Amino acid sequence: MISARCFTDIKAFAEATWPKVFVSRPMLGDIVRSTNSPTAELKVIRVTHSMKPTEEFLLPTPLLEVELGAQYHNSDDVPFRRGE
Repeated sequence: MISARCFTDIKAFAEATWPKVFVSRPMLGDIVRSTNSPTAELKVIRVTHSMKPTEEFLLPTPLLEVELGAQYHNSDDVPFRRGE
């Protein structure tokens, strides 16, 4: 499993909780579904390879920082929510 920190600056998704682990590295354009709302989905727009901070004597752990952005549908400029 790959540890990740997903984030977005889209206010409509401020209450969404995103996955903290992935079975493979997310690719640009992949769709990520919220863990607490099956209708909230966003697209991967950036992946940054970083290290998770750890206690002083432990080795750092790799971490992917996954930025999520809007997935647009039909020409509307609103984030897609499945079922709407």
